[in-house]
Amino acid sequence: MFGFGGSGPTTKRGTLAVYRTKPMSAWTVDDTIIFFRDCVTEKKKVLNNIKSKEVDGDLLRAMDDDELEEHVGLDSLMVKKLRKKMDSVAKDEESENKIAALITFLEKIHLTQYHDKLVNDLGVSDIKELPDLIDNDDFLDKVGLKFAEKARFQNAVRSIMHPSNPQTSLQPRGKLGSGGGTPGTASARPGTS
Repeated sequence: MFGFGGSGPTTKRGTLAVYRTKPMSAWTVDDTIIFFRDCVTEKKKVLNNIKSKEVDGDLLRAMDDDELEEHVGLDSLMVKKLRKKMDSVAKDEESENKIAALITFLEKIHLTQYHDKLVNDLGVSDIKELPDLIDNDDFLDKVGLKFAEKARFQNAVRSIMHPSNPQTSLQPRGKLGSGGGTPGTASARPGTS
C-alpha cells in the first residue's frame, strides 16, 4: 500500500495524485492520463491517444521512446520529461516498498509502536539498515525500546539477516503471492529457528 507519509502530492486540481497512491503496474488508462496531464503534457492529442490506445501503467513502462513518439504523439523532449517523471515515481515506489517491509517486520515481532520513531525520527527506511544498528546502545535508547523489547528486536533482526536465511528481507503483505505467510519470518521470534 502506498501513501504511508500522509496525504501525499496532489494534482493540479487539488485532489490526491492517483499515480502516487498505487504502483505504476496497477495504473489504469485514466490514471495514466492523470499522470500525463499533471507531469508531462496537457495536449489533448496526447491524452486522446493514451485513451484510444488504452495505455495503462504496464504498457507505458513497456513502451520504448520510438513507440511513445509514434503511438502516443510525444516529441523527443516530452519523452525525456516522461522518463524523468517515471524514474521519480519508481524511486518513490521502491522507498514505499522498503518502508512496508519494515512495517511488516515490526508487526511480526509486535513492535509496530516504534515505526514512527524509526522512520520519522531516526531516518531508518530499510530493514537492511537494522543489522548495523542493533548493537548500538545509543540508537536503541533513541528508539525507546524496553529491556524485553530490545532483546526481541535484536534477536529478530539477527535471525532474518543471518547468512543461512535465504530470505534476507521481508516483503510487504500486499506483494505476497499465494503460499500463506510472510517469507523469512518463521524464525523472527526469539528462541525459534
